[in-house]
Amino acid sequence: MYEDSVCSDVCLPGSMPTESGGCTACELGTFNDVEAGGTCRQCPAGLLANGARTGCVGVCEAGSYPHDSYSYCELCGPGTSFSLLFRGELRLTR
Repeated sequence: MYEDSVCSDVCLPGSMPTESGGCTACELGTFNDVEAGGTCRQCPAGLLANGARTGCVGVCEAGSYPHDSYSYCELCGPGTSFSLLFRGELRLTR
């Protein structure tokens, strides 16, 4: 009765199920806001995937900064923060 069933991990938002029953993180620039399923998808035009890849934002959240491609937010490393200089230059500071 259950011979064809396969147990698989419950994937958290920001990841998606693999064919082998595991989970993989969403690729850069994509997101998944569904727990235990769904697929990673692109944000609508003008929005960025947040650092955790769980949704889309217009501006990167505290603790993250826009990647050079401006298609997703990158999380700041431990002990760093992000500041935007008035000339539009990006700089990570400790």
